[in-house]
Amino acid sequence: MGNLTTHVHQKLKFENTIKFHNNGTQKVVKQQVKVKWELRVESDTGTLISRTIVKRKYPLKITSSTLAGSEKNNYLMITNLEHSLTEEKSNGNFSSSLANSQQSSGWMLCTGS
Repeated sequence: MGNLTTHVHQKLKFENTIKFHNNGTQKVVKQQVKVKWELRVESDTGTLISRTIVKRKYPLKITSSTLAGSEKNNYLMITNLEHSLTEEKSNGNFSSSLANSQQSSGWMLCTGS
């Protein structure tokens, strides 16, 4: 078979934003990450022997709100979190995909002067 040459390429893109609403009492943070990865194996004559491509996305969103409490010196903080992973993989005639997402939320009653 002779010598084999392996080429690996990776591309990463990301974007982050933070937005404030309702006089700063609500904050929304978003992040989007995309990764593309390619592996190629070629013979010494340049013939393609194998090629694998993987694409992944990792979105994230966090929303945090502060609300007035029922009493004078307290307030309520609420946070929601959403994140996920999606992946597409191909190698010749074979392909696979994966998707996973999670959501969670929580709150905290704060008291102070």
